[in-house]
Parts: sequence; C-alpha cells; structure tokens
Amino acid sequence: MCELLGLSFNQPVEMDISFSILRARSRRNLDGWGMAWFGEDALLRLIKEPVPAHESELARKLLYRSTIKSNIFISHIRMASSGGVNYLNTHPFYRQVNRQIWVLAHNGTVNGLDDSRNSGFVPIGGTDSELLFCHLLSWIQGQTTTSGRQFNESLAAKLRELNVYGSTNLLFTNGKRLYAYRDANGYNGLCCLKRQAPFPTTRLRDTEIEARLGDIKDPSEEGWIVATRPLTDEPWAAMKPGELMVFSAGKRVFRSTTFATHDRSAEEIALLRALRKSPHKLSLRQLEMELKQTSDKILVTLNFLFKKGLIRQEKRDGVPADHPDATFYTVAACEREIDELIRL
Repeated sequence: MCELLGLSFNQPVEMDISFSILRARSRRNLDGWGMAWFGEDALLRLIKEPVPAHESELARKLLYRSTIKSNIFISHIRMASSGGVNYLNTHPFYRQVNRQIWVLAHNGTVNGLDDSRNSGFVPIGGTDSELLFCHLLSWIQGQTTTSGRQFNESLAAKLRELNVYGSTNLLFTNGKRLYAYRDANGYNGLCCLKRQAPFPTTRLRDTEIEARLGDIKDPSEEGWIVATRPLTDEPWAAMKPGELMVFSAGKRVFRSTTFATHDRSAEEIALLRALRKSPHKLSLRQLEMELKQTSDKILVTLNFLFKKGLIRQEKRDGVPADHPDATFYTVAACEREIDELIRL
C-alpha cells in the first residue's frame, strides 16, 4: 500500500524526523517516492523519483544533508496499482488552477472516472490518482473562492462524491492550507497528531531510534502531522471515515461533520432507512407516502443529507429536486456507515 505524510506548522520546520520514518517504510513501497513543499517565496518545490526511497541517494541527501524548511510539506511513497513505474506516475502531482498551484498525493485505487469531463485538465501520466486529481481541479476551477467554511463543506461533499469510484485517501495543498481526506469506507487509514511544546521523548516507529524532541524543537513551534500510520509513540488520533480536515499555519481550521458525529434527527434516520430498504430509487412522491410527511419537510432533510454527501438525485430525472417525480438514492461509498447508524 502507498503511504502519505503531510505537515502544517506555524513556522518553517524541517521534515527530517517524519521523512526518515516514511523512508524506512519504503521497503514495502518500492515504486517511487516524492516530496513537495513551498519556500519562503511561496513557490513550489517538488522532488520525486520512480525508485524506492530507502535506495535513493537523493532521498538520503535530502534527509541528512539538507536544511530545507517549510510551513507545509506533502510526501508519498508508492506501491503501484495503476500506471507504470516512471516519473510521470510518481506522486505528488501538481497543476495550476485559478492562479494557484495545487499539489496532491493519493492512497487508494479508483475506477470508472470519465476522463472527458475535466474542463481541460488532462492526466500527463497513466494513473487513476492523477485522473482523480483532474476531476478535483475541474471542480475547484468552478468555485468562486477556495477558503472559508462554505468552500470546505462543499469540498467535503465533492470528495465523498469522488469516493464512490474507489478507495480515496488524500493529502493536497494550495501552499496555504493542507487538506486531509480519509476514505469513507475506512480503507487503509489516515491519522493526525498535534505537536507543540512541551515536546516529549518518543520512539520513532519502524526504527530503533528514540528522539528527544525537546532538545531539537523550537518551543514556539506548533503544528499538525498527518500520516497513513502513526510515525511515533505519541498520541496519534485516527481520522473518521469520510472526514475532511483542513490545516493552516499550524492550526486545524476545519473538521467536517461526518454523519456519525452529527446529532441526527429522527427525520434523517427515517429518510435514510427508507432509501436503504428500497430495492430501487425513491421519488419525492413515494417518500411523502412512506414517511407520511409533507414534501417541504422532506426537502429540508434531503438538502441536509445532500450537502453531507450521503445521498444523490438521479441525474437522468430531468426535473428539479422539488418535483414529485425527482428520485433519490444513497451514495454507495457511504452505505456501510449509514447501515451501521440506522441498524438495518
């Protein structure tokens, strides 16, 4: 399996400790490695190779001889599941959209994405990950802003929509914010750690090294680390399936409300139960009869669940969502989560 690593801090930091652990894990991920960061001039730096990180002289020099510092890093070690082992297929990927540089690394496998609906974003290599990135970029291009709670909520819903096509753990950034999304079906994993003073002494996983962080860290340093698996013996927290977190300048500025953490109403549970029990899509008219509620009340519930990425309207309806013949269904990537919650 591929592994992801991301950092967001309040000041430029070195990535050597975290990357040393990721590099050690490359013995199980032999098909390439990469690292992206933004300099003090806000320009992207990207290094990647289609070779194992633990065998790479460049990775070794980056680890032991470099003094690279940044507020944001993204790194990836690859086990190829789609596309050949070459530079173009090595993560992270980057593109410019709306005068911003976006960088993305993906863990998982997706299938069935249409490569003809990307508004000019075409994969350069041959991976499903880059095609997924193109779809995300196309959506970002259509947004009026890329900051704020409304954008983040819409982004979380879009990621759940893309998640329908397969396993999707993501780290991506525009140089200002670090975005972390965990697969809605719980594939592999993503976890996070807030690191701040007082810094502990901790053992580095997959090594025999014990690090006295207090001796090497600036007391004013504060930030978050996101990884596929815990890197140290510190208290890492697993992200919830389908959860999006956003970090900026070392602070977590957004955490999406998954359906599991939302204070669910009886109306939401009843509507989801009706959709899951039905062998086919249900129309608004049928939902009125099933739930014995007015269409206006049902539409309020539908709108909430739609924003959370849990349901969709059938694209072939040809009518608006408030039409009696509009039909709805639950998103496949969320069905296991929904089933556990409504206890079918």
